[in-house]
Amino acid sequence: MSFSQIATSVSILSSGLKSYQAISLTNFVTSAASLIASGSAIEIANAFFLADSNITPNATSWTLVGTGNTAYIILTPSGSAGSQVLSAAYTATAPVWSLSKGAWYGSAASLTRYVAGVTKTSPTQYDDAFILPGVQERTVDKLTVRDEFIGGKITLSGAITPQLNISESSEGIGAGGNWVVPAGIYVIGATGSTTEPIVQILINGNWTNSEVLAGHTAGTPHATTMVSDGTNTRVYNPAGGLRTVYYRKL
Repeated sequence: MSFSQIATSVSILSSGLKSYQAISLTNFVTSAASLIASGSAIEIANAFFLADSNITPNATSWTLVGTGNTAYIILTPSGSAGSQVLSAAYTATAPVWSLSKGAWYGSAASLTRYVAGVTKTSPTQYDDAFILPGVQERTVDKLTVRDEFIGGKITLSGAITPQLNISESSEGIGAGGNWVVPAGIYVIGATGSTTEPIVQILINGNWTNSEVLAGHTAGTPHATTMVSDGTNTRVYNPAGGLRTVYYRKL
């Protein structure tokens, strides 16, 4: 029983099947040891391999991974071309993406392919099994972002600090004029006067009064929060002179 090379066209492997991976793990959702399942198939360095039984990673390599660390499952070919076999083992060393091979390997020149992994919770506990996706990924701060959607659990560690872009400005509105509020989220207001600017919303083709910016009492400063789509919200000035509205935009 082995993970053996099967005969196929080298030209097909080097083009259409390069980086092919169809790996499954046993005991995927338990704490028992995850084996590479029978029927799994993979391409490594222009050779195609098929597992005809469950493949157990090397036991000694498991002992070399520290408790609490990720234990990656790796596959390394050996033997003569055309009749190679793969050996499976664990390693705590993270993989790198090979641009030429289009998959995760030990290094750019390595023939050791990384396919899966688990968390070594204890010497006899294999948790959080996963299959390495066949896509590049990048790390932004401490968040790993993959170039296609991968279902499953996302764990964030460390402090998460929101990055808010808040601008502050004002807009002068002439007598009888209006300002269509650009798209965004606003805290917007005006200083009090005898005739106050009015927030209006476009409903069924008509501008409808929504809120007087300076409140119900003339001369009383007032602010409101609004969400504008950039088209259907405006501030109208019914006064006989210039009015200025002030805002903060998120």
